Amino acid sequence: MTRRKVFLSPLAEKKLLLLLEWLEENWSSKVKEEFILKLKSSVEQISVYPESCMQSNLKKGLYRYVITKKTSFYFRIVKTDIEIITLFDNRQNPKQINKELKSFFKK
Repeated sequence: MTRRKVFLSPLAEKKLLLLLEWLEENWSSKVKEEFILKLKSSVEQISVYPESCMQSNLKKGLYRYVITKKTSFYFRIVKTDIEIITLFDNRQNPKQINKELKSFFKK
């Protein structure tokens, strides 16, 4: 069982920090820690089985992983590593993620 290195894009890192800050301020440290545990479990799973995730129809080679019913992340396989591109609130307008991903891939 080969594990791939998983890393965050600058966009994903920024959005994760904002999300964790929001959870701490609006919910509790406990909710924040529970989310972190779910995120770690998600990262562990994609590091071993990235192709087991739902492939996005937004772009070839782009996958979506649902962390919680409210939060997902999008990732891609980059050579032997995995890049988490962005985190997304599933309650948002889906057009927003399309704009965000198009902007990311234009770089």
